[in-house]
Amino acid sequence: MQRISQTLAITAALLATLPAAAATVSRVTSRGDDGKSYYDVACSDGTTASVVVDGSPRNVCIYADHLGRSCRPDWTVENAAAYACRTAPPGARTP
Repeated sequence: MQRISQTLAITAALLATLPAAAATVSRVTSRGDDGKSYYDVACSDGTTASVVVDGSPRNVCIYADHLGRSCRPDWTVENAAAYACRTAPPGARTP
């Protein structure tokens, strides 16, 4: 029971750190593969990002104005796109 309470407390704390009106992923478009896979990400608030998957060793990186370059080996393209949109500051539109 204590473990469930701790898990719920951690989940609530993480959710509290999200912006109230966090953007969601509108579209992910594949841009090609030349040993790395490239994707353009469009967010519901108008921000954009890029996701690059490098296969050896596997690493997924986000490139976005508000994040710079952020990489994790355990991300999927979908996870990375969602993170990029969710963390964009309100009103941070990319031309």
